[in-house]
Amino acid sequence: MKEYLYGYDSEENSYLVSGYPWGFRLKTEQRYWIETNDKARGGQRFCIQTKNPKTGLWCKPKKSTYSAIEIMGLNEKDHVCTTGVDYNANGIDDKKGKEALEAFITRHRENLTDYQVRKLKDIKAYREVMESVSFKIEAKEPIECSKFFSTDEKDKAEIKTMIEEDKKHEKEQAEVFNNINRAINITASRIEL
Repeated sequence: MKEYLYGYDSEENSYLVSGYPWGFRLKTEQRYWIETNDKARGGQRFCIQTKNPKTGLWCKPKKSTYSAIEIMGLNEKDHVCTTGVDYNANGIDDKKGKEALEAFITRHRENLTDYQVRKLKDIKAYREVMESVSFKIEAKEPIECSKFFSTDEKDKAEIKTMIEEDKKHEKEQAEVFNNINRAINITASRIEL
């Protein structure tokens, strides 16, 4: 990117571009910003809004999907675009991914919001913890669908056992994920950017 645009975070506080084409003859304004949703499944997303030159009213904003962190900037053609980082960008144990994350931090550290700093700590902690986590996928024996509707006591017992095993497995998985999240939170609290 040729130039980074920091601090544009709402419709009211947006980067405004004049002379944006509307159809073949008309010109209008377009504004850009990065929206932050600080909820658990939130993140940041790029927003674009165009003014209708015929009415003078702003159209409904177009919003990208959420990423962990988004930074807005101008490319070589002076078009607004974004860059950012996410949890699994370039792979967790990929050396290029680690280097890219560190380069991003070095480049933008002085201009990051409190939200972005917290999120970067979470990403670094996530990557660090997940390097020690391995997953094992096991095949289950298929079960005939007709057994779910069977009146045979042997089939009923088999279905009951299968359901109990699934519940036990779900409980174990939930505990593993809670432990991973706890480790990520502890690790994030120790990280300095």
